[in-house]
Amino acid sequence: MCKECLFMCNTSFQIMMALEFKMTILEEDKVDISVSDILPGAEKIYKNIKKSNAFNNVILCKEYEINYNKEYNQYTTLRKMLRRKKICQDIIKNFKKKYDELYVCDTFYTTNVIYEELIRINPDIKVFYYEESPLVVMADTGNHFKDSSFYQGAGMKYLLKKILGIKNINGKFFGAYTTAYKKMGKRYFEWIDMPRITKDKKEEYIKILNSFWTFDKSDYMKLNGIIFIEESFFADGKPSCELEIMKDLVEFSSDNQIAVKLHPRTRKNRFDSKEVMVLENKSIPWELLALNNCLQNVITVCIASNAAFLAKLYWNVDQRSVMLINCIDYYLPQLDDKYYRMISEICKEKKLAYLPKTKREFQSIIKNMTTNKNDGGWT
Repeated sequence: MCKECLFMCNTSFQIMMALEFKMTILEEDKVDISVSDILPGAEKIYKNIKKSNAFNNVILCKEYEINYNKEYNQYTTLRKMLRRKKICQDIIKNFKKKYDELYVCDTFYTTNVIYEELIRINPDIKVFYYEESPLVVMADTGNHFKDSSFYQGAGMKYLLKKILGIKNINGKFFGAYTTAYKKMGKRYFEWIDMPRITKDKKEEYIKILNSFWTFDKSDYMKLNGIIFIEESFFADGKPSCELEIMKDLVEFSSDNQIAVKLHPRTRKNRFDSKEVMVLENKSIPWELLALNNCLQNVITVCIASNAAFLAKLYWNVDQRSVMLINCIDYYLPQLDDKYYRMISEICKEKKLAYLPKTKREFQSIIKNMTTNKNDGGWT
């Protein structure tokens, strides 16, 4: 029986994953996709996806301003609970269809309000989680996988949610798709292996993805030198040493072209200078460049970005990467978190990136990689 499914996507990589599902295990089903304006250039991507006919229906979800309103206090929290349907009325009106299955990765304030509307329409809807990175799942960085009682709160908060009928999508999963399913402990839901694009469909898959971002391979085949990938730290208001890293890169790599790929949620460019070029279209997923073989002459530098290794994990595409997650000269408190420790361990175990421990070692690695441009990195 044909199912009605909805994917909610707020990053480029999530859109890539949604298409994988559509072209594999949901090939015979009707699949809609919601594109969030949390993703820069969302309106253009939304139009391109709609034009491609890759999905049955495409929704543009304008939710950035609601989810990233930084004014938090007891009053605003209560107001957002009481007036959630009024606040999200322009969003909710786009989700009036009866769906059999809902697929989510990140969960925001708006996600829960949309979920409330969808279960009102169909109380039997099945909710599935799909991963954007196995490490996010293993570390449960978004607090997605705990029992429903964890999200209900206690005392007055619990009573308010009960009285107001507030629903939380976390704690209500029917299943969770992850490449790390064999490593996950028992939960109230089922762990399921992520679908994979088969070799015979890979070319078509890349062609469709390219149409989403009007990606012209010829524009990127000349990419070379060092590209620094900005993390989400600055956008999320966390400590960041990225300007210091860029200053050092410029100092000891002046003979090489240096560019920055801004984080998708970044709204302010901090890196504009004569020595550094900023890649214009920050909504194009880095993994799409890798799938199109545009990174052969590129050295990727980052603190701990998934972009340094996801193409290798999902599609076995090699790229030369340096991650500064273990570098004591660029220490950040948030890097002590379990999630970042796991990134370090898996990159070391699978040899996904260089992991210098000092600035001097970082400089030496960059010098070696730029001198030996065909060096895969593992000598």
